[in-house]
Amino acid sequence: NKLAEEAEGKAGSKMAQLITKSNTLRRRHKEKKEELVKMDKTIEEKAMKVKHLP
Repeated sequence: NKLAEEAEGKAGSKMAQLITKSNTLRRRHKEKKEELVKMDKTIEEKAMKVKHLP
């Protein structure tokens, strides 16, 4: 990652553009994965509430 970030600083290089894009996609993937875990937990909680309704 450190090398990828260092390459981002180099101007005019296609490699730097690709590394930047790669890092962006990794960050978005991590964010979406965290969001998915939260949604799963919310769904699980709501399902438990529905099960306990009279």
